Amino acid sequence: MAGSASHGPTPEHIFETLNAHQRTAALKAAVELDLFTAIDEGNHRVPEIAKRLNASERGVRILCDFLTVLGFLAKEGFAYKLTPDSALFLSKRSPAYMGTIVEFLTNPQHFENLALLTETVRKGRTTYSRGSNLEPNDELWVSFARSMAPLTRPTALFIADLLRAAGRGPGECLI
Repeated sequence: MAGSASHGPTPEHIFETLNAHQRTAALKAAVELDLFTAIDEGNHRVPEIAKRLNASERGVRILCDFLTVLGFLAKEGFAYKLTPDSALFLSKRSPAYMGTIVEFLTNPQHFENLALLTETVRKGRTTYSRGSNLEPNDELWVSFARSMAPLTRPTALFIADLLRAAGRGPGECLI
C-alpha cells in the first residue's frame, strides 16, 4: 500500500489506483476474446493464439504480456500458460468458469455512474439521468442475473451436499 516507515512516502499507490481501469479493460478484453480458453486448448505462442482469436499478433502479444505482468498468465520463453486462477475461473473448459461476470461488472452504466461520482457526492444522491433501474426487467438487472450466476455455484453445491448428508432429496425441507 502507501509508503512504509522504512521507505518513506511514495506515489505508487496513487498511480496504481488511477490506472486500475487499464487492468479492468485488459481482463475484459481477454475474456471477450476468449483468450484464456484458447491458451487452455493448447495455443501457447502468439501466432497460434492470434489465429485462434482471429486477432492481430501484435495486439495479442501486448495483451498477453500485460496479463503476465498482472499475474493472469505466465510466460516461459515465447510461450504463455494459464495461472491456476486463470485456468480455474477464466477458461470456458473449466466447470468453475466465471468469465460471464465481466458482462455485469463492466457494464457501461457502472462507468457512467463512476464518471458522475464527484457530482453525486456533492448532491448526496445519484445524478445518473437514464432512470433508476427499478423497472421490471431493467436491462442492468437482467444482465446481473444472466452474468453473475457462476457465483451461486459454490453455494448450490454446498446446499446439495447438505441435502445428501441429511438423506434428503431436492424439494424436501431440512426443518
